[in-house]
Amino acid sequence: MWILFAFIFGALVGWKLREIIAKIVVKNLQKQIDNIEESLEQQVQAIIEKSSMHIYIEKYDNSFLAYDFNTHLFLAKADNKIELQEALAIRFPDKTFICSETNMNEVGFS
Repeated sequence: MWILFAFIFGALVGWKLREIIAKIVVKNLQKQIDNIEESLEQQVQAIIEKSSMHIYIEKYDNSFLAYDFNTHLFLAKADNKIELQEALAIRFPDKTFICSETNMNEVGFS
């Protein structure tokens, strides 16, 4: 009889410990996943920052002038949107240019 009681007690304790350990393992795995996601997000952000340039465009007379958004340095001048895109692509072939929708609408490039 004691053997049966010990067996049942051991099974119940073992089952409960298995649940506790499983919760700990899942929590640790979630932390690892969160750390990996954060690292990947930082790497993607670094790649985007390296390969893109935030610009703003001004319309002056009949020309469009593109400037670096952060440094305000002049980048290119053109008579229309397509020529401006081409001028930027020639001068900065490895860059993707980002311009706010608001700025695009302001200069008529909607």
